This record gives sequence, C-alpha cells and structure tokens, in this order.
Amino acid sequence: MKFNKKYLTERGKFTYFILKNLYENNSISRKLFYLYINKFEGGQFYSTTLRRIFKEIKNIDVQLGTYGCFTEGFRPNVKIGAYCSIAPGVQRLVGNHPYSNISTYPLFYSKDFGALESSRYAEQMLVIGHDVWIGVNAIITGNVHNIGNGAIIGAGAVVTHDVEPYSIVAGVPARKIGTRFSEPIQEKLDQSKWWELKPDQLSSIAEIANQPEEFILKVNEILGENADD
Repeated sequence: MKFNKKYLTERGKFTYFILKNLYENNSISRKLFYLYINKFEGGQFYSTTLRRIFKEIKNIDVQLGTYGCFTEGFRPNVKIGAYCSIAPGVQRLVGNHPYSNISTYPLFYSKDFGALESSRYAEQMLVIGHDVWIGVNAIITGNVHNIGNGAIIGAGAVVTHDVEPYSIVAGVPARKIGTRFSEPIQEKLDQSKWWELKPDQLSSIAEIANQPEEFILKVNEILGENADD
C-alpha cells in the first residue's frame, strides 16, 4: 500500500500529538510513552520524539546519543551536544540571589512575585559541547554558560565557572585537575567532528577508540566517503 506525502505528514503529526500528551499527562501515561520510545526509537539515546518534546516544552536542545539529561534536574535553556554522558542526580541551578541587594529574597528581583514588571536578571543559556561526561550529583550553577567539548566533571562537583574543552574538573568548588589529551590531539578531534557520525558508523571503529590518532584517521576516512556519496 502506498501513501502520499501529505498523508504521511499528517500521520506523523498525529502520532507526535498522542506521544506528547502521554508524556505530559501523568506519571502512568509517561511510563507508556517511555515504553514506546524504548521499543521503537532507541530510548533516550536516540529518540527524536523525546528530543522534540524537550525542545518545545523546556527549550532543552539535545543531540544524538546523549543521555541522562531528560530529567527535572535540567532546567530550561540548555543546548547539549552529541554523545554526552550525564549521570543521575546532576542538577543545573539557575537562580542567583544577588547579595548586593538590600535582601536576597526573590521578591526584589523576580517578576514571579508580582512586585516587578520584569525580572532584573535574565536567565542565561547553558551550552554543553560534544562528548561531555558529568558525574553523579554534580551541580552546575547559574554562572556557568559553556562546558567545552570532551570535558569531564567529577561526581559531586559544584561547577561555578565555564569549563575548558577536554579538561577534567572536580571538587567544591570545581577546579581543573587534569587534561584528557595534548593540544595537538584536541585540535585533531575537534577538526574531525567525529560526533557527526551515526552510531553504526562509530560501532565499526569502536575497537580503536583507545588509539586517538588511528581513530581520527578512520573518522576522516568515513566522513570523506560520505562527502563523495
């Protein structure tokens, strides 16, 4: 049986409408939603429906492969790259209490309390790069606007400033304790853009992931073949 494009488009819209309602209605219907995406869309790792819902509802933009961020701990206005690993309990705090005010109470700076027409401090976007690993119960404060590609944040860390690409930070407050790769390797990784590969393509070179130079060469070969197609 053949279907025209209009029918398929309308069918897709209807399916999305049903799934979005399942997600939003209550905890029971949300379980049904996750049963569906786990069976048909690869779960939170690859589900386009889950990503679309989070983008529309929370302005959280999540790329392919990333997991662990589809929770209440992630507040709105976040952009997350591909293949990031986010452990349970990670939170992003967005509310700063200005200590230079007469009081730190939100009535004096947030419109939500009705005293002001607009909030005095705009909520900033948080951009998380590709291949970022954030450990269990880490806290990202409102002062953080950028976490670079390949960064690692240790479990329980309280991050109060931007994190450089491929750096390892830990502690309270979080401090840099190491770097994953030399600068030449970092540059080659960024230039390769390996995170643009699909999961099946990455699976074909997973065995050499512990050999950065060889891995990068293979990525460049695959992307070169894709460009020729």
